[in-house]
Amino acid sequence: MKLDDHEFRLLREYIREECGITLGPDKKYLVESRLGGLLGELECRSFADLHRKAVEDRTRRVRDRIVDAMTTNETLWFRDGEPFRVLRERLFPAWCEEIRAGKRERIRTWCAACSTGQEPYSIAITWLEYCRLNPEAPREALAILATDISESALAQAEAGLYNAVEMERGLDPAVRDRWFTREGRSWRIKDEVRAFVTFRRFNLQDSLAPLGSFTAVFLRYVAIYFDAPFKRNLFDRIARVMEPGGVLFLGASESLAGHSDAFETVQEGRAVWYVPRGAAGAATGATRAARTTRVPAAAAPGAAQRKDPSPATACPVAASRPGGTKAGGVDRDQHEALLRRLREMREKTLARIGRSDSGKKGD
Repeated sequence: MKLDDHEFRLLREYIREECGITLGPDKKYLVESRLGGLLGELECRSFADLHRKAVEDRTRRVRDRIVDAMTTNETLWFRDGEPFRVLRERLFPAWCEEIRAGKRERIRTWCAACSTGQEPYSIAITWLEYCRLNPEAPREALAILATDISESALAQAEAGLYNAVEMERGLDPAVRDRWFTREGRSWRIKDEVRAFVTFRRFNLQDSLAPLGSFTAVFLRYVAIYFDAPFKRNLFDRIARVMEPGGVLFLGASESLAGHSDAFETVQEGRAVWYVPRGAAGAATGATRAARTTRVPAAAAPGAAQRKDPSPATACPVAASRPGGTKAGGVDRDQHEALLRRLREMREKTLARIGRSDSGKKGD
């Protein structure tokens, strides 16, 4: 069924209001392809009928299905590499030193938009590898909160089960063999890694206060899908929940320039991270010998803003997201086809998990 312009405007605004995702005017095809399958499933006569049901549904189930369909939970292990090197070589040693000195009790990390779990598990593995080489490290000090708006993504993340294609994306075989167990054609994360991570469904539009405070925040390839006012609001709120000496990581192709004056930039070689303004010196070893610069202040509302690419999806996809005809050197159509294949593989994995659980219950 075709999506007309009026229906596109209705759903585009609904999606923005419900989860902050801003869809460009050229994303009509995306809404049509992602939500088309829900029409028959929810017995809707048209896309307008789907919108009506979502607005009227007090259970929020229709809304949840729409948001879940519009999010592409694409990620990989140890994405970009540098944030995990910085954790291992600079931040973990500095924070452990503070813990030993009684200046810090824990290392609490938040992975926002954690997708299917690769990022929080990568952080946990980095910590375990660090502890393996530094037996004096306070092994139980790390706690990771991983959140996402997608129920299906969180289901796989909590299961910790990944197929062969997912395992090959950024994961060294030696690391795989150390921290995963083989289950047929798939691999499952070991409980030793899983114990560090708590998964929770969360909408970034909601108040961050109930989440607590954090030593590190990973908000990578997420804010690029929001409009400028929401970005400014989100970064300001994040700054308020960060502990002294805390750090913020964005994606390698992202920047706070023009979007927040609440942070300063710390750069060491190719690695870039952010600290709340005025706290650059408070991170002791975390910032020593690194270059700290001020992030240009956000422009006032109504002022000219750097134009961000219109999002094709709600969650991270690649270091360079669509803005032209290329995405990370790949033609947009090829990129979307790859994402569809990955989404299909994830759905098959989730279905297999469900069958396995059903079989166990019947034993």
